[in-house]
Amino acid sequence: TARVPAGVWAAPGGYTVRLTAAGQTLTAPLRVRMDPRVKTTLTGLDQQFRLSMRIVPVLNRLFDLAASNERARTLHTQLLQIYAAVQGADVIPSSQLVRQADELLKEAETIGP
Repeated sequence: TARVPAGVWAAPGGYTVRLTAAGQTLTAPLRVRMDPRVKTTLTGLDQQFRLSMRIVPVLNRLFDLAASNERARTLHTQLLQIYAAVQGADVIPSSQLVRQADELLKEAETIGP
């Protein structure tokens, strides 16, 4: 089963993509542009990105623990819902959503081998 999420959305800007195969590396510039239908400010996109980047590693860790830990399963589900809300919205994460994520992330720190 593939892990979810697959990754955090890239913010608008310039990037370099690199492909390495058979001992050769190719690079090319890539420009990610803002969807013109989205009205979120760059500051809002940055807030979404930063919160998502805090959630993803914890989701991965909880995924590994979920098979044998009921609380890890529950936290994983709750954080996935928050992640989906953050990545699926065209608005800055609300203070309530950030607060809820902070609480779940703090609790997730206490779970583990």
